[in-house]
Amino acid sequence: MVARALLLLAAAITLFPGHSSMLEPRIADHAHAFDFWLGDWKLTWRDSGVATNRIVREMDDRVIAEHFHDPQANYRGSSWSVYDSLSDRWHQTWVDTHGNYFALSGAWKGDRMVLETSPTDHDGLRFYRMVFRDIEWDGFWWEWSVTEDKGASWTLKWRIRYARM
Repeated sequence: MVARALLLLAAAITLFPGHSSMLEPRIADHAHAFDFWLGDWKLTWRDSGVATNRIVREMDDRVIAEHFHDPQANYRGSSWSVYDSLSDRWHQTWVDTHGNYFALSGAWKGDRMVLETSPTDHDGLRFYRMVFRDIEWDGFWWEWSVTEDKGASWTLKWRIRYARM
């Protein structure tokens, strides 16, 4: 009886997606989609905005942690991003010193990484979106936009230039 239970447990560990080595190649292919973001960055926006952002892998390299700091505004924010092989999407949680919380998900769309929130209002019209674009090793543009019409049109709220330090 114990031997049969151990055999079933071994089979379950092998077959369930959370523990399956069969998924490792697929995870490896997509789990590095955010590697361009890793490192220490100087951020600039408009005429006077300056901040730093440190992006590192944590938790056995499965989670990407972001640590944003704007000393002029005394503002900090952090995010944790993880690739979900079942949905083939990235998921990110953001929190900051203003008490903001955003849950985003997304994937590559052409040459851009795009993550969006679920609706943030009762009518289901307002969404937020972040776009990483014009990605090069030494820098890229990051944009934060909002839609009030389910994505028919987007209003840019914040555009940041990332430059590798």
